Parts: sequence; structure tokens; C-alpha cells
Amino acid sequence: MTGITRGRALGLKLILLGGIVILLGIPLSLVGILSWERSSREAEAIGEVSRSVGGPQTLRGPFLVIPYSFQTTIHETRDGRQLSRTGLETRHLLVSPDTIEIALDQTVEMRHRGIYDIPVYTLDIRASGAFVVPELASQIPDRAELDWSAAGIVVIVNDLRAISRRVDLTIPGRGRLDFEPGSPIDGDGWRGISAPLGSIAPGQRLAFDLETGLTGASSLKVTAIGRDTQVSLVSNWQHPAFTGGFLPDTSEIGPDGFRASWTVPYLARGVPAVWQPRSGDAATLEEQAFGVSLVSPAGGYQRVGRALKYGLFFVGLLMLCVFLIEARTGQRIHPVQYMLMGIAQVVFYLLLLALSEHVNVVPAFALATLATVGLSGFYAMNAFSSRPLGTATGAAMGVVYITQFLLLMVEDYALLVGAVMAFLALASAMVLTRQVEWYAVTQDGRPG
Repeated sequence: MTGITRGRALGLKLILLGGIVILLGIPLSLVGILSWERSSREAEAIGEVSRSVGGPQTLRGPFLVIPYSFQTTIHETRDGRQLSRTGLETRHLLVSPDTIEIALDQTVEMRHRGIYDIPVYTLDIRASGAFVVPELASQIPDRAELDWSAAGIVVIVNDLRAISRRVDLTIPGRGRLDFEPGSPIDGDGWRGISAPLGSIAPGQRLAFDLETGLTGASSLKVTAIGRDTQVSLVSNWQHPAFTGGFLPDTSEIGPDGFRASWTVPYLARGVPAVWQPRSGDAATLEEQAFGVSLVSPAGGYQRVGRALKYGLFFVGLLMLCVFLIEARTGQRIHPVQYMLMGIAQVVFYLLLLALSEHVNVVPAFALATLATVGLSGFYAMNAFSSRPLGTATGAAMGVVYITQFLLLMVEDYALLVGAVMAFLALASAMVLTRQVEWYAVTQDGRPG
């Protein structure tokens, strides 16, 4: 009977290893599901804490609001009959400040919910600027009447619970305004506070100073509310991510926090100085809001999730390393031993996930790598019955894990690193097995 050569045995084992790697994709996917579940739990904790302090904040205002009224036909249904009557409808115009300078001082602290650390902030707001009351006759329908005596000031925030102290807005000659919850332009996601201003007239200049405080979490944004808007922000948070419609003109980031400033000219904001609260101009202001997000320096779940995307590739690559050592040395490894070493690589991702919940992802990756490489190298040393081969196996695995770590750290170059790794793995396999006689049979039928 013709024996099976060593080349044929290696070929069959390589096919078997492919099947083992595919099977290991099942526990890998389970770790991925667990990572998603833990990430969802973190999001719930962040949501709970964020809601208690007002959540992400977007500052809108102050605006000058001026009502106007006009006669309109109102259609009603009574007792199954369509009725029409003439009524008075009141709408409002919003006037942006001619100039405004906003100084924001943000203090970030960590709140703890279970094992999660959630950044929240308190915000001191100081603003100064001026309104120039425009002539509005061209902005309202025919036969509508402006009520200059009912003008007011509105300030819009995401959640009134976020207001942490009294809103002090003073106008020279008019004193401090008294704000009340609610505003005439509430709706479509806008809710705020308002104060009566009293009678005003076109051409009048109204300078103002505003001081108040807010609490919030996750992010802070400001809308370009003025014809000329200047914003400065000082924070003790060391990991800002500047977002929104405008990037800061200047920014400094250091160990004690960051500073940033924005200047948004009138034409850049894309909204006229006078506009309707429920028009598309409101949406434009929202879209172009700018500010900062409080980025967590760890980012554990995100990076673990990215590692799991490449998990099956790296498990297969590690198994290929062991196979190539077997092919070059002639030492035999049983498929069960391959399976155990493959499971060890899957457990690596479980360790990484668990450790990243308590420490930064860098030491988490280092600890998980040391544990997995140490265990796999020790097991390979006994499987090969050779200390040098066990050391070589551990070293090869270490190189693979270092490459995987680089893949996680350089997100922009992840595809390039992965493609180069795949090419090098294929090239190594082809070079190291180029002299294997896959079809050869020995004369006596024994393995060659």
C-alpha cells in the first residue's frame, strides 16, 4: 500500500488548519457580541449621567424677538360642518446681535457610574454685544403690524435643567432683565427662556452684558448668532475634538487643558440678520454650530471592536506561523494542539476587552499580549519538545501582536498595514514551503 508522504501530510494538515480557523470564528463573533453589549451598557451609563446634567449643550442666543400680528382666515370643523372665521395670528421675528463676544470657561470633572468614568462639565458664560434695531417693515406680510412695545430677549438651551445659576442680562438704561422659563419661539426642538424688553424703535442701539452658567456632558457647541461672532473657550480637558461647522482660528492644547477661539463673520454663517424662528434659517444655524467634544483618551470599546474586525485574520496568521515552524523543522503538532493554541488567541481578545474596561487600551493590550504569548510559547515548547522552537513560536507571535497593536493605533493606515501583513504572510508561506514535495511518495511508503 502506498504510504502518505510528509508533504501530503502537511498539505492535509494545512487544509485542516483552515477549517479550525473558520471554526474559531464562532467564539470570536461571540466576543464581538459581548463587546457590543458592554459598549451599549457604557452608552446607557453615559446617557443617564448626561441627562442628569443637561446632556450635550448648544448655546443659541441671545436674540431680540419682535412680534407682529395680521388678520387670517381660520378653518374649523364643528358638528361635522366646516366653518371659517377671521382671527388674529401672531408671529415673531428674530434679530441677531450686531456684534457679540462670548467667553466660555469650562471645568470638566469625572462622574462615576459603575466601572465607567463619564466626563461632565460646568460652564461659566460671559458675553457682551449690541443689537441694532432694524427697520422691519419689509420683513412682514402686507397689512401686518409690528408690536414694538412687546419686544423681548430670548436665550435657547438644550435643557433648562442645565442652567446652573441666575441668568443676568443687563442693558444700560434698562437695568437687569427678568427671565422666565419658556419663550415665544419654543418648538421644533428649541426651548428657552425669555424676558420682556419693553418698547424699542428702529435704529436704536441696545448694548448688553450677559453672565450665566450651564452644566453639560459629552460636547459643547455654540451657534454663530451675531453678524460678527467671536467665541473664546478655556477648558481643563486635555483631549478635545473640535467639531461643527467652523474649526477654531487658534487653539492650544497642553497638559493643563486647552484654549481655542473662533471668529465667524456675518456672510460665513449663511443666515440673514432677521429671520423667522421656524424657517430653514434655524436649521442652518444648527448645522453650522461649532465647538468641542470631550473625547475619552482610552477609547477601549472602539479599539477592541476594531481589533475584532481583524481577529480572524490574525488568528489564522498565528496558526500559519506555527505551521511554518512545523514544516521547516519536521516536528509534528497534533490538530488538537493547534486548536488549543487557537483558542488561546481567541481568549486574548476576551482579556483585551475585560482589561480595557479598567485601564487604558495600551497597557490592556500589553498585558493581554504578554499573557497570551507567554502561555502559547510555553505550550509550543512542550508540543515541539524543544525550548528553542517554543521560544521561536513565542517570538513570532509577539511580532504578530505588535503589528496588530500598530494596526489599532494608526487607524488612517490600517488598510495599508493589513494589506502588507497579508502579503508578507503569503510570501513567507510560499518561501518556507517552496521545497516541500506535496505529491511525492517514498519507495517504502513511509513518510518522507
